[in-house]
Amino acid sequence: VANVTAPAIAWPVVTEGPKQLVVEKPAPAAAPEPAPVKVANVTAPAIAWPVVTEGPKQLVVEKPAPAAAPEPAPVKVANVTAPAIAWPVVTEGPVIAPPPQPVAAAPTPPPPAPAPTPVAVAPPTPAETCQNEMNVIIRQGSVTFKTASADLDKSSRDTLKKLAAAAKACGGLSKITVEGHTDNQGDPGRNQKLSERRAKTVADYLKANGVKTAVESIGHGQDRPKIANDSEDHKAMNRRIEFAVQ
Repeated sequence: VANVTAPAIAWPVVTEGPKQLVVEKPAPAAAPEPAPVKVANVTAPAIAWPVVTEGPKQLVVEKPAPAAAPEPAPVKVANVTAPAIAWPVVTEGPVIAPPPQPVAAAPTPPPPAPAPTPVAVAPPTPAETCQNEMNVIIRQGSVTFKTASADLDKSSRDTLKKLAAAAKACGGLSKITVEGHTDNQGDPGRNQKLSERRAKTVADYLKANGVKTAVESIGHGQDRPKIANDSEDHKAMNRRIEFAVQ
C-alpha cells in the first residue's frame, strides 16, 4: 500500500558467561500505536490493539470493552407529521347495560273519510205514481180496436176497467191525456183521423166509468212509431193507446 512505514524491531542482546550462554530477554516494549493508514485519501481510524502482559506461567490478554453502539439517527419523512393518537382509557368496572333505545311511536292513522252524504230522493208525485200504475196495466193487458175502426174489441173491456179504477184512485191530478197511434198502412191523413177517434173512444170510456180528473184525447197518426213497421208484429205494436198523466 503506498505511503506505509514499517516499525523498528528491537533484537535481543547476547552475553557469554562461564560454561553457559545466557540470553537476556529484553523487557517487552510497549507496542507503538499504529499510525493511521491512508488509502487513496481515506484516513482509517486508529485501532486499539490489546495490551499483552506476562505473569507466572500464563499469558493474560486484556480485551478492551466493546464500544457502545451509536444511537441511530431519527428518520424524518419529508413534511409528514403523524397526528397524535388519543388512545381510549380503559378502566375495569361493573358491566353496565346500555340504556334501552326509545321506540318510535306509530304514526297516527288518518281520520276516517266522512260518510257520503245521502242523496235525498224525492218521493214520487201523485202524477208519477198514477202514470206508473197505468203503464203497468197497459203492458199486462191490451186495448185494441176493430180494423180501420174506432170500435173497441170485447177483449179490451177488462183492461179499460182497470185503467178507470187506477185513474179514480189517483188523487191530486190535473189532467189525463189519452194518445192514439197507428201503423203506416193506408193514407197518412186517414191514419191521423183514425188515431184521434180511437183516443177519444178511450177517454169517453174513462169519463163514463167515474174518472173525475179532466181527461183529454189526441191522435198522432203514424208519425210516432214505437218500432219500425217492417213486419206484421211490429205494425201491431205501433197500433196502440198511451196515457200521459199530469
